[in-house]
Amino acid sequence: MYLGPVDLVLWASMPYVVISVFVLGHIYRYATDQRGWTSGSTEFLEKRWLRFGSQLFMWGILVVALGHLIGLLMPPYVTQALGVSSAEYHESAVALGGIAGSVSYAGAWILLLRRLLVPRVRSASSAGEVLILALIIATMSLGLYNTLIYSALFGPYHYRLTIGAWIRSILAFQPNPAYMAGVPATFQLHIALAYAVFLAWPFSDLVHMWSFPAFYIGRPWILYRRMDGR
Repeated sequence: MYLGPVDLVLWASMPYVVISVFVLGHIYRYATDQRGWTSGSTEFLEKRWLRFGSQLFMWGILVVALGHLIGLLMPPYVTQALGVSSAEYHESAVALGGIAGSVSYAGAWILLLRRLLVPRVRSASSAGEVLILALIIATMSLGLYNTLIYSALFGPYHYRLTIGAWIRSILAFQPNPAYMAGVPATFQLHIALAYAVFLAWPFSDLVHMWSFPAFYIGRPWILYRRMDGR
C-alpha cells in the first residue's frame, strides 16, 4: 500500500516527536517553573460550576484513559484467550466508553463555559487555559463520534487491528505506518488532535494532574498552642 510523505511523518516520525516533547517538556517545566506547576486557582471566584464540572471531567476521563490503554495496548488474542469475543468486546467498549466519554465531555464543556461565561472567572483566565480546554473538547468530540455515531452508521470498526497494532509498533520502536493507511479519516483526525493535546500539555496548567500530595498522608501533626501556654 502506497504511503506518502505526510503519512510517514504523521504515523512514523510524529509519535516520537510528541513523546519527546511531552517527556522533556515536563522535565524542563518542573526544573524552571515549579512555582507555576499548578492550575490557576479560581475556586474562590466561583465554586458551583467548578465542583460539578471538574468531578464529571476527572472521573470520566479516568475511565476513558483506562479504556484506551486496554483497547490499544492489549492485542485482540489476549481478550479472546480470556473468553471475550470481538463482538462482546466491542459492545462493552462502546457502552462503557460512550457513558464515560459523555460524562467527561459534559464536564469539559462545563469547565470551558465557566471560563467564558462567568465574568470573574473569565477575567482571571488566560488564553492558554481556554485554548487547552477547547482542544480537549475538540479531541473528545471526534472520539465520541467514532465511538457512538460511526459505529451506528457504518458498523464496528476494529481499531485494535489497525490503530492498536500501530501504537504497539511505535512503543516497540519498530514503527509501521502501513497500519494507519486505511484508517477512517475521523479516527486519524482524532489522533492528530490528541498529538496537539500532548504537545501542549507540558506548557499548560494540565501539569497539575501529576501533582499528588503523597507525603501529606505521613506528615506529622501540626500542633497549635495558645500564646499563654495552655
